[in-house]
Amino acid sequence: MIEHWQKINLDGYINNLKDYFNNCEKPSFRLANKVQELTEEERQYVNANINLEGITGFDKSVLLNSILAIPEKINFARHLIISDNIELEVNTLLRGKSTFIYLLDSSINKTDEIYYSTGHFILSLYKRGYISKDCDEKYLRESYKNLPTQSSLASWCIARFGYLLNDYEKFEKVYRNDRILFTILSFKLKKPVGFNYPNLLGIANNAIQHYRDNGDIIIKAMHKYEVYEEILSRDKKKVFRGKMADFDKFKPIQDRHFQEIITTLFPELA
Repeated sequence: MIEHWQKINLDGYINNLKDYFNNCEKPSFRLANKVQELTEEERQYVNANINLEGITGFDKSVLLNSILAIPEKINFARHLIISDNIELEVNTLLRGKSTFIYLLDSSINKTDEIYYSTGHFILSLYKRGYISKDCDEKYLRESYKNLPTQSSLASWCIARFGYLLNDYEKFEKVYRNDRILFTILSFKLKKPVGFNYPNLLGIANNAIQHYRDNGDIIIKAMHKYEVYEEILSRDKKKVFRGKMADFDKFKPIQDRHFQEIITTLFPELA
């Protein structure tokens, strides 16, 4: 049985959600978090009474894609995506485009979009059971050619990690440890990606100091992508050399599980 006070909160949420669809300029609304942690009975109550088709005017099979296709409704769509107690269809196509594409398309070309935010919504999509699709690969391949900013590139990379892994639990670990992946990617592309360092020396120093349980594969990436000598040449104060010596002497146990995920994304490092 749902407690009286909780039913008041849930009814308030449903009413506020209706208003939010009409005006969703702000990223959230009052009582928005009331559906994040629900009992099974409460979850069923919300889904029985929310009537998203009535609120939005879209058929439930393509409801999320239809909302994502409207730029001014992006905040409403994002709220639905992260509210995983609300039932949504995430694996249908609309006009040949997947939910993954609509979601990424709504943020990848925005100059003020933070890549970590994009990753959060992509991660939530896979948590809902999204399955990577062939059209996603084509979209990623084509959109890469026209990325306007470094932040857009970082967002694109996070999305591609999700697409390639096609697994919520693995992608969540990547998302929580994205700096390690961006370190390796920076070495591969021979330029900083996802960092504000001016060159690869700063990235290498940071990695050897802070990502020591993945140090072996990070060092392997420096050699594989042929940036190790460049890093040494920039190391005028021998800070990097000192960090490397310290790592060799006090190397911790390496995170083999995460390294398996890394080699899935970068098979040349296997």
